[in-house]
Amino acid sequence: MMKKRALRGILLVMGAVILAGCGSVATVPGGRAAGRHNNSHKVGSHSTALAASTRSAGSPEHRKPASGQVAIADALGIAARTTTVPLWGPQARAIHAPDLRGHHVLSAETMSTRNQYAVSFIATVKPYPVNSPLLKLPPNTGLAQLVGDFSGQRYHSVVAAQGALTNLHPPASAPHRMEITTTIQADEWTQAGLVVWHQDGWLVEMNGLAASSVTQGIYEQIAQKMVHRLSHTALPAKHGIIIVDVAGDGEHTLVSWRLGRLVYRTFSEFLPSTAIGMAASMRPIPALHR
Repeated sequence: MMKKRALRGILLVMGAVILAGCGSVATVPGGRAAGRHNNSHKVGSHSTALAASTRSAGSPEHRKPASGQVAIADALGIAARTTTVPLWGPQARAIHAPDLRGHHVLSAETMSTRNQYAVSFIATVKPYPVNSPLLKLPPNTGLAQLVGDFSGQRYHSVVAAQGALTNLHPPASAPHRMEITTTIQADEWTQAGLVVWHQDGWLVEMNGLAASSVTQGIYEQIAQKMVHRLSHTALPAKHGIIIVDVAGDGEHTLVSWRLGRLVYRTFSEFLPSTAIGMAASMRPIPALHR
């Protein structure tokens, strides 16, 4: 089963982090929160701000504060200077988190190499320039302020890219059947705390909770919400994988899909609906392509 917190904040520190899913291995970019806590298609068109940001280089202190859609545009504009991966970005309105309410806004950090890029979101009380050093200092370091990430990565072959999506190696024992709806059933390995089902070409895997008398009920509730959301959401590819790490502080959710040698991912710290909604809102940003 996936190590607890293996999915937490996967996308910002560009290293190799291993997601161990029931004995399987998938390599993805590393994460903001992993460095901070070692224990651990149906959406409207993008705003012009997202496709237009190509601001000149400069230190984070000299860039203007930004939040929401402008922060996404600024982050992608910075990533475009380094990466050759075709850039995709989400709609800010699709990004939700417990701390994104009231006077909190969406701030961003980004890192990129030739073959990958990532943007991470933090809920802050005021806008900050992208990659501002202040984002790593109080009051911006609380766990609840972490929102999620999105990224793109180019692999050396289609086979390697597809391999990066392969996470499922279920136990040898026979699964139980979980009836999520009248038309969708899941395989459940109770002792392993693993639930798996297929929906509209996508593989969904939930794990993380130790087997207990309440695990099945929790998984059923989450699965029913996810099935409903997925049935009303047009994702950006016909096939992909969704992994949910169920924990006491949230349902850390990774959505991944492949386009040729490219793999795109969205990640949410707390809510599957955030990662799914962000993925549905992802679109290519032609103005920033090289």
